[in-house]
Amino acid sequence: MTWTPLCIPLAIFFLLGVVQYGARLTLDTSETRQALVLLATDLIFFFVSAQLLTGHRSGTLHAFGLAVLILAGSLGLFAILESASGAQRIYGFFETPGGMLFGPYVNRDHFAGLMEMLLPVAIFYIAGWHGRYSLEASIWRVFAIALALASLLLSGSRGGLLALSLEIIIATLVLLRTAARPGQGRRLAAAAAFTLVLSCVH
Repeated sequence: MTWTPLCIPLAIFFLLGVVQYGARLTLDTSETRQALVLLATDLIFFFVSAQLLTGHRSGTLHAFGLAVLILAGSLGLFAILESASGAQRIYGFFETPGGMLFGPYVNRDHFAGLMEMLLPVAIFYIAGWHGRYSLEASIWRVFAIALALASLLLSGSRGGLLALSLEIIIATLVLLRTAARPGQGRRLAAAAAFTLVLSCVH
């Protein structure tokens, strides 16, 4: 079993919510109960993910990273095509209030939030497997990241742009610090920067 210190603050927040709910210190009991159920679900998923993705299980990490990369690229392509076509319904069937749809979401900020979760995993997946693919295999992976980033920029979400800027800084620092061989960190950072520039070109 893998233990991570991140479980401590998550457990504290959950216990505080339980105390608040039990002592009836909340303004809306039903909303607090729903939030506790969601937080408990998040805790379970976090614990299971920590068990699956730690312990140097390269096969599991590879499959997970590839799945996230494909999902991010596919959603990015779908959102770009939907925006270019001027569609006013999600998938052409579901009407949305206010015309704020983007991709499969009613709100463009929600789409940006999804991409903010997918992109770091996809980028680190490519960086971690750098040099293990042929040129052709590397190109389509970088292109998938570029599509996801381009769709995030096209969404026009200001929060998404701010989060993207912070992610670029954090990802670059992490890649530089965790590089196993001298000079590899610079190559990985350069690859990440190239991906970001390519997305802006799109």
